[in-house]
Amino acid sequence: MTSRMRLVTGQIEESIGSATLTFNLTVVDEKLNMQLVKMRFFWVPCPNWLLPTIVAEEMGVGDQLHFNIKATLPVVKTVASYRGHLEVESKELN
Repeated sequence: MTSRMRLVTGQIEESIGSATLTFNLTVVDEKLNMQLVKMRFFWVPCPNWLLPTIVAEEMGVGDQLHFNIKATLPVVKTVASYRGHLEVESKELN
């Protein structure tokens, strides 16, 4: 899965294939929480009543970025769930 994120007027836009998801950001208990507020497929907006519930938490620990992601739909229940961490390589500026 290839994902691209960018900051747009204080929100995060994530592009995954033909879907674009827009998240509000909050910090709770030293974790970055991303709340899905809208979604588009190609350029067609998804109605709010069809939006999945997404839990997206990220937290830095040392040189690692830990994440916990879960997406659910009312009838289907969990459609995706994953957690893990990324190693963050530090680069020194000269």
